[in-house]
Amino acid sequence: MSKISVRDRNKNMGRKPNWGYRFEIAKVNGKRQWASESGFRTKKEAEEAGAKAFADYNGITIQNKYASISVSDFIDIWIEQYCIPNFKYNSQKAYIQVINQYIKPALGKYYLTKITSIIVNEFISEVVKGNKSPRLYYRILGVLRSVFTYAIHPLRIIKNNPTDYIKIPKSAQKKKPKEREVVTPEEFGKIMELYPFGNKFHIPLLLGWYNGMRHGEVFGLVWEDIDFKNKIINVERQDEVSRLKGDIVEIQCSPPKYDSVRKISIGDNLLQELLREKQRQGKAEALAGDEGYISYIKDDTTIIQVKKKLRPDLTDKKIVHPIIIADNGRIICRAYIEQVCRKISKQLGKNITFHCLRHSNTTTLYENGVPVKAIQQRLGHKSPETTMKTYAHNTQKMTDIAVSTIDDCLIHSLN
Repeated sequence: MSKISVRDRNKNMGRKPNWGYRFEIAKVNGKRQWASESGFRTKKEAEEAGAKAFADYNGITIQNKYASISVSDFIDIWIEQYCIPNFKYNSQKAYIQVINQYIKPALGKYYLTKITSIIVNEFISEVVKGNKSPRLYYRILGVLRSVFTYAIHPLRIIKNNPTDYIKIPKSAQKKKPKEREVVTPEEFGKIMELYPFGNKFHIPLLLGWYNGMRHGEVFGLVWEDIDFKNKIINVERQDEVSRLKGDIVEIQCSPPKYDSVRKISIGDNLLQELLREKQRQGKAEALAGDEGYISYIKDDTTIIQVKKKLRPDLTDKKIVHPIIIADNGRIICRAYIEQVCRKISKQLGKNITFHCLRHSNTTTLYENGVPVKAIQQRLGHKSPETTMKTYAHNTQKMTDIAVSTIDDCLIHSLN
């Protein structure tokens, strides 16, 4: 290993001391290279600076820092280097909440390199004893597993993941999720009676059932995404979260789930309904005047909406026109759709969520003979297996077709 050498560069020159250090570093093109610095008043200063530079160059400083880092401080590094770059805003918010409320108070005081499965298991047991929901348990465990995995690779601070040996308590084991309800065409007709044309929730419900779009994708749509000539809806973003700042609305967007940017072909009936809504909104905008809103894309992930009378400098800004808006043009927060679904559930006698419309779309297409691959592409699934396993529900119509088919085969066999 290279050694640090120090010397006074002004020795025997009748000048003030000018101490410096030097040590050999990696060769470049076969030629020896050196790291050096001078300008120190004393030999001790040069030695201390050289030792620090040598430790930094060889990664010793970083190794020592991580060797004594606490779980709490390392989690902060994980949030900055891994969580924020890789997870969407709502996921980040949920993870940071359980970190601050549960993980840091219980485990933050330990050295990262000293924490064991026993310590983690006792913490998890306490969480379960507190009658917390299985969902919370799995979220906490998921965050811990990700944090420790990041410490193993790529940082190589620890060798084993303490969460690998955690046994899931029976009280925290996930129950089989309830199958989502399917909204039939007849039932959707009743929904449209509840929310007819002109109601601000008419279009989002229509897009959810007709296209099977995720609610974030629906509420992230702008009129510029619709190609009326070619009858195509371009799904390019989803609404993550809306922030209200006085007369300014900030919409944080992200790419659709699993980066499922796609084009959805639509028929004449939906096309005409969208055209009618666009025209209706145009008239409402004219009536609103300066009390209406104008929207523009601030960057690739943010839509800003302000009142027209507060119009900012829009140079180099792309003006857009959100589809799901009130009559004054203000964007409607997607959280309101939950209230709508509760009203629909009461009317139909079923537990309906907006996501049920997505399931209903898949099932309706499948039971009417649409190829699975085509359904997958419309929904933006990663694979046909997801479409079939999760979204294609068995219906009475499918059962009747199955019985009829096998019964016809039996007739031919007996004759």
